[in-house]
Amino acid sequence: MITFEIVESQEKIKKYYAEWDRMFDSGEYEASLSVEWTEALRKTHLDGALYFLLVLRESTEIAGMVPLCIREVKKRGLSLSTLFPLAEYFNTHSDLLMKNKSEELAEAFLKALFTLPYRWDIFRINRFIETSPVLDCIKNNLEKNFTYDYDIRRAEPSFYIPFGNSYEEYLNKKSSNFRNNLKRASKKMDSLGKVAFLRNHDFHDVNEAYAAICSIEEKSWKQQHGTAITSTDKQREFYRVLCQGASDKGRLRFCILTLNSEPVAFEMGLLREKKYYGVHGSYDETYKKENPGTVLLAKFIEDLIHDGIREYDWFGEPFEWESRWTDQYRWHKSLIIYNKTPKAQLFFIFNTVKNIVKQNAGDRLVLRDPRDIKPQGIE
Repeated sequence: MITFEIVESQEKIKKYYAEWDRMFDSGEYEASLSVEWTEALRKTHLDGALYFLLVLRESTEIAGMVPLCIREVKKRGLSLSTLFPLAEYFNTHSDLLMKNKSEELAEAFLKALFTLPYRWDIFRINRFIETSPVLDCIKNNLEKNFTYDYDIRRAEPSFYIPFGNSYEEYLNKKSSNFRNNLKRASKKMDSLGKVAFLRNHDFHDVNEAYAAICSIEEKSWKQQHGTAITSTDKQREFYRVLCQGASDKGRLRFCILTLNSEPVAFEMGLLREKKYYGVHGSYDETYKKENPGTVLLAKFIEDLIHDGIREYDWFGEPFEWESRWTDQYRWHKSLIIYNKTPKAQLFFIFNTVKNIVKQNAGDRLVLRDPRDIKPQGIE
């Protein structure tokens, strides 16, 4: 029999961190389910939301840990009390930290949601990989064992790069135009002075590296746009806590391009098994014509392949610039469960009518411009 426990006190939640790490390291989970990602969000993005940890147990063994939030979100003129996993604050791949992908565990999770001692109108998870076995288990349970309305819709995809055995093999699969552009960008950067690529081990500590990253962000186009690490105090602190925590666990990976000892571009993300998750990257707008971001990313990919990493994963929107590096992408699916409240039922009716009038885009890939993206959040 699977039971559940609600843990609200942060001090009590921290007591689960050791087991949390062990479970996270034991299986294939998305990077956003790690303790360090959760801690970074908890410290910076709660904004008054109710936060608690849902712990699932099978006998005395912990079978799942899901950090959840409830907050009011305005949708279609309604103020909906929205329940969601904490990781949903950022546009990552969605997932749940459960020890297996069984329908029994998914059923226990749903029963826990429907018997929580808190009021909520809708439960949402935004970006399951389309082939997610967790989503399949939840869907099967909703169909067979529950009477709650729900929607599962296709959501926009994200790009990824499956690496071959060598950097040369990767480049050979690219067009001659891509390779020539890369050579020209490298020559332009070299013509300006001494170019160097600094990795994790080249810095005294992660704080020194983070200061260099922030100095680049402050000179990027993202600064005024609102999507830079340094655009707000909340953003700056989130990435600082994430970098520190990931560095302590050996999961942080970054590279900084310097020109005449001045940081001008960076790439930063998380390693998980043989997979790299790109979290953030940018360049000094002063050198836009020299394409320092392109030069850096090429070197970064070369380093990843050399170190045996098999895949580079972007978990945000499908940006046009990413399509120059790969033609491989994965679709997502979003899940909304409607509780038996008047607001939830009204929202369900609205969405049902909207879906009849406006069909999904289907298999059509729509490339995005990062300059059109609003600062991340769940609204």
